Amino acid sequence: MIIGTAGHVDHGKTTLIHALTGINTDRLAEERARGLSIELGFAWIDLPCGVRAGIVDVPGHERFIHHMLAGATNMDLALLVVAADEGVRPQTREHLDILTLLEVQRGLVALTKTDLVEPEWLELVEGEVAQSLVGTTLEDVPIIRVSSVTRAGLDDLIAALDRVAREVAPRDLHAPFRLPVDRVFTMAGFGTVVTGTLAAGRVRVGDAADVLPPNLKTRIRTVQVHGDPCDEAIAGSRVALNLAGLSVGEVPRGCVVGAVGAYRPTDRFDARVRVVKDAPKPVKSGMRIRVHLGAADLIGRLTVLDARSMAAGETGLVQIRLEQPGVATRGEHFVLRYFASMQPGRKSAPTLGGGVVLEPYAAFYRARDRAAAVIRLQAAETATPTQLVLDAARDASDLMLDPTTVATRWNLAPETVTTVIDELLREGRLMRPAGAGWVAATQRFSALCDDLLTAVRAYHAQHPLRAGMPVEQARTAAAPALPPRVFQAAGTHVQRDGTLRRVGDRLALADFTVQLTPAQQDTRDAIERAFRDNLFTPPDLQEVLARVSSDGAPGEELARALLEAGVLTDLGEVILHQHALARAAAVATQLLRDGGQMTPAEFRDALGSSRKYVMPLLEYLDRQGITRREGDVRVLGPAAARASG
Repeated sequence: MIIGTAGHVDHGKTTLIHALTGINTDRLAEERARGLSIELGFAWIDLPCGVRAGIVDVPGHERFIHHMLAGATNMDLALLVVAADEGVRPQTREHLDILTLLEVQRGLVALTKTDLVEPEWLELVEGEVAQSLVGTTLEDVPIIRVSSVTRAGLDDLIAALDRVAREVAPRDLHAPFRLPVDRVFTMAGFGTVVTGTLAAGRVRVGDAADVLPPNLKTRIRTVQVHGDPCDEAIAGSRVALNLAGLSVGEVPRGCVVGAVGAYRPTDRFDARVRVVKDAPKPVKSGMRIRVHLGAADLIGRLTVLDARSMAAGETGLVQIRLEQPGVATRGEHFVLRYFASMQPGRKSAPTLGGGVVLEPYAAFYRARDRAAAVIRLQAAETATPTQLVLDAARDASDLMLDPTTVATRWNLAPETVTTVIDELLREGRLMRPAGAGWVAATQRFSALCDDLLTAVRAYHAQHPLRAGMPVEQARTAAAPALPPRVFQAAGTHVQRDGTLRRVGDRLALADFTVQLTPAQQDTRDAIERAFRDNLFTPPDLQEVLARVSSDGAPGEELARALLEAGVLTDLGEVILHQHALARAAAVATQLLRDGGQMTPAEFRDALGSSRKYVMPLLEYLDRQGITRREGDVRVLGPAAARASG
């Protein structure tokens, strides 16, 4: 469990942590000299319930609000610190806004420095604190009076922390591990070390990991949790990871160290955002903003999707385009701040609002696309894992559902995606085509099969004298944008269910047969006979067609059907009957077995043909592996050699 502090500068956060744990979280010399927290500080406390809780001490000064935001990410419990001698101050309110925007649901208020005020004043301040909590996620949390100097109330505070700790829900340990990095340094003898709150999953010594951005590969050499070496850390822990093979300069603060392939950077995401109630100006499309996502402080621009603008206190759907990539996961909370200060004397820009990521890898929406995007995002907000998997299958551009992409896009554990897919396969809403290693939405795959059957049926209607539709032509007609293996799976499917059959390199409906009229049959026979009777001195096809074509007997269509059926073969310069090809192969093989080699002239004489027909025929035999050219002669090719062996 992670406890995060919040509160105005100099209200005693660091002193209180020291009193509770004995750890001084001000580690920098400048911090100790000035008595002011600048960077995040870390400590831990063992609670009576057996939980070792990490404590993140955040700076309270407005100048270091970006550090506070990095520390507030992934806290389970907020410890709001208010000094009794000052009461609620500006940073108290801003930190409360931030905790509410991050939807931190559990917390306590530590009313510190109670030894400096009178009981009557303490009552007034406690009432002021309770009033300031109204409307926030910490409304009605316990307010504990403490003094770090006299140690009064510390036992009560520990008991209260213990009670709340028992209510904290466990993190998802099945998700791929993800660590937003809030600190990077070098340790002598180890190299580069990063720290952060492990947001999801579990990380082990030896795990391979991605550093995103800048998209580098590393390996986890050692793991520490709350300063203790261990073999494994789980989500909800303060973790230090020693990264192999990377220098400090290669690992920026605010990056994410995560399981290999589980996450990827994005420069555009969709979200639901709520504007703080005292925002100094409305939120409009095109506004430049600071985005505090995980431990990263990013710059981007915002587009309001469901309205013209958003006023103070309003919520709406937005798209955020980042100027430099970051890592966003579905369901992750973030905070928005104005890009620059708009208040005289203020050293940092105020908080604008915050929200939750809905679509981490969003597409660009033109104005006319926004209404549809809003409907889709509204559905995604409450979608179950089953709905998300079905939507992904429905929207897959290549029809194939990729479980890894689904898990990454929607921040789901891989095991969850696998379980959902198995359930949907049993229900029939997803299907795995025969022989395929992927699944698809049943409705979409069935539609593809229907499109294929429709294309073949239309081809038969247009070419009733041909044996079937060429496979590649069928793919172009039915699935031009899909990968070939998806089309092949559809073809296999309709062949297995008996609605389609394959004829050579063609597809035909299972019940289709070429039906010739007597006149067409006579014409077909005449065309074939013209080539069969002149095997090695074949006629010109157009001359044959001019002789045999008649009304009701389309010669060209019948000749094409003979070519498609393999009865005739077009060698480019000459058309030969299938008997000519078979006879030529036999003659060539016998000549080569007898003499070891042959010249084109010898082959010509053996066939009783001419060079005009023999040269295309030899090239055909070369392609078939019957012969092989060596200089000006042919020798036995590999196919003929295998047959003889």
